[in-house]
Amino acid sequence: MALAHLTKTLASEERMAVHCFIVDHGARPGSAREAAKVAAILESYRFHAHVLKLQWPEGLPSSAFETKARIARYRAIAEKCVQHDIRHVLLGHHSDDLAETVLMRMIQSSRAEGLRGMKKISRIPECQGIYGAEEIQLGRPLLAISKIRLKRTCREESVQWFEDPTNNDPSFTLRNSIRTLLFSRSTRKSLPLALQKPQLISLVDRLTDTERFTTLKAEKIIAASSVSLEVRTGTLTFKLPVPNDATLDYFQTSTDARIMLKALTLLTEKVTPNEKINRRTMLGVLAKIFNGSKAPAMFSAGGLTWSRDPNGLFTLRRSPHFTRTRLAATLDIPVSTKSWTKWILWDGRYWIRLRSNVESVEGVIIRPLAPIDMAQLRDRLEQLGWEGKVVVAHLKALEGNHLWTVPVIALRPPERGELGGARGPADGRREGEREDEKEDGEEGGMVEGYREEVERKDGEEGDKKERNKDEKHEDVGPRGQGYRHSDGVDRRWRERSLVGLPTFGTHLMNRVGMARPERKPVVDWEISFRRPI
Repeated sequence: MALAHLTKTLASEERMAVHCFIVDHGARPGSAREAAKVAAILESYRFHAHVLKLQWPEGLPSSAFETKARIARYRAIAEKCVQHDIRHVLLGHHSDDLAETVLMRMIQSSRAEGLRGMKKISRIPECQGIYGAEEIQLGRPLLAISKIRLKRTCREESVQWFEDPTNNDPSFTLRNSIRTLLFSRSTRKSLPLALQKPQLISLVDRLTDTERFTTLKAEKIIAASSVSLEVRTGTLTFKLPVPNDATLDYFQTSTDARIMLKALTLLTEKVTPNEKINRRTMLGVLAKIFNGSKAPAMFSAGGLTWSRDPNGLFTLRRSPHFTRTRLAATLDIPVSTKSWTKWILWDGRYWIRLRSNVESVEGVIIRPLAPIDMAQLRDRLEQLGWEGKVVVAHLKALEGNHLWTVPVIALRPPERGELGGARGPADGRREGEREDEKEDGEEGGMVEGYREEVERKDGEEGDKKERNKDEKHEDVGPRGQGYRHSDGVDRRWRERSLVGLPTFGTHLMNRVGMARPERKPVVDWEISFRRPI
């Protein structure tokens, strides 16, 4: 409430619209009533108050409640911020909270990065898959002020505040236990001096200064590394300003090595499909790169394949899919002619949204390119002329299995029984609607006719040789990895179902089957490479 009171004065002077989020975790009786009281007070400040009731479909977590509540809390705030186009959020964390966080991370064996505790300014965490969340910035203006001083301010300004009674139960969460150790009269004086609040805050200040210096130097290394990002294939290239045969002895101090580690981490974050980058993983990357003549020309780390040519040029690409990651990257998306879908994060790398231009197309599949697609893809790209040649050139530049990390959009498979079986949701058409579709002309009948053509044709287009080649690909897969299509979808449907290559902006199908510039495509899309959080 102290933060709200202080913000009220600023908002009045600057004529700002202020939204307040009250998160009700539902962890104790009366929490909803208390949240409503807080909202009423904030409304009296002429703020827009929003009570965010966290949902626990499987019941309140019995373990790791604090961690799960934190994730749910930040995601609820992020979604509301995106809804109201809010880019800046102020949090009421104070210096007592900061000291608790540092001591808690010491107990959990965190290293220097974790011991910095909460930052005064940061990006909102835990929001993977929420479009627009990467633009939200958190600010903690009270981080240097104690809880006692904030209470005193509330008393002097006659501001009512609320305290969660469970915060006083040291057995409820680890943070509660640490709070009792740090601030209870019976225990705080018995703590070693190094673990008391002033020393913990001093540690945070030193580590923050070190991190600021390290990041600044790392960004200078990146600026001198000729970094280039090819967003169509998600490929990053760079050349570090160091000798090709450098070893770890190249770094004169541990600080220099830490700066390079930070630079490599920032570069990895630009293209990795992973939500988070493990520090241990990046230490392994540092050791491999700076291993002199024994440095490997290619290795995998952080969800990426790293390769280095004789001139020291590094290329980072998304690692080839395994069965699990390929399934995770295969999304069945309902589409409509009336509106765009919401933004979807595909494979942790691309944001995409879609809209159908044909009534009978009610769903599409976004998935990685597969060997069985190649015959159809070659035929379609040849018909596109110059545009197709550009796409082919980029695809050829992808080495080995990295070709199978490019996203494609395909029509949703038909219902089981229409073409020999299919998986996933049906296309939504009822039996009585099919005759109506024939009267829809280009809007639906042509696509439906295309489905019938797939069922009727079994090699009439003279692609028997290509079909045999693809059968080998289907059974053996890239580099003998056993790539198979076990979802029950008819092979003939797969061979004619591609809609487009979204990262290239290339449409492969319009209302009559094959892409033509003068005809409207079956599906429109908008796509962008995700920004690192």
